[in-house]
Amino acid sequence: MARRMMGPFVALVICLAVVGSALAAAPPPKSISRSRAISQALAFTGFPRKAVSTATQCTVTDPSAQVFPIEKRSVWEVTFEKVDLSFPDVKGDVRKNPTLHTVSVWVDASDGSLIKLFTPPPKEGGIKKMVGPGHREFLAGNNYQFKLTAAPPPRPFVRALTAQGARRLGGGVEAKEVVAYYGLLTHLRGPEPYTDRPAWVIFLGGVKEHFVSGGPPPRPGQAPRPEALGTEVMAMVDATTDKSLGSFMTGGPAETPPAEAAPAEEKKP
Repeated sequence: MARRMMGPFVALVICLAVVGSALAAAPPPKSISRSRAISQALAFTGFPRKAVSTATQCTVTDPSAQVFPIEKRSVWEVTFEKVDLSFPDVKGDVRKNPTLHTVSVWVDASDGSLIKLFTPPPKEGGIKKMVGPGHREFLAGNNYQFKLTAAPPPRPFVRALTAQGARRLGGGVEAKEVVAYYGLLTHLRGPEPYTDRPAWVIFLGGVKEHFVSGGPPPRPGQAPRPEALGTEVMAMVDATTDKSLGSFMTGGPAETPPAEAAPAEEKKP
């Protein structure tokens, strides 16, 4: 049994190590095989097979889960080492994050759906506000619904990070933590409602994006709005079209406001 920090929460992870097919403990009935779990992890992430480091069968409870509850879930945890996560910078150029090179995924042991993708939680600068029941209630309050699916995404995780609709992830170059979910997203409000859209929901922690809080910069004669520093980002990306399905940012007051702050283009939680 292991306890692993997930943001401000502690995830309970009980794992059975699997070391090679010959010595592997037989999985419980109705559980997908180790090889199937790895194949699913490869399809979801887009990483090369040579990057697979470990595959262990676990029962996980994660109080920090942002999109749906994760309680006593039987999963295969597949960990990738020495991988690169690339993000578009403010100019649109794609750059690699210099510190994040380990990614783990939880693959549902019953049907192979993706339960969660995550990098090792850092000691500082991680995802601490967009977590747990509070964030799930925020999504529900904004009429977002999410369903799991075992079908591989049209575009894997590595493609979603650089998609046109992921422009809010530009701070990923300096992010300290990345968490993602894949499934079918429904949003029935707004000018373009949609149902069961294959989508990635991606969270970044430790970014530093200055913006003018409360909307676009004030017009002449209006009172100035305070500067703010975005430290956590959530972006929802259509896995079929690469378009944005929405994004949100949270943070706090900027300690040292820049000379010219960028306007906030999206709603803030």
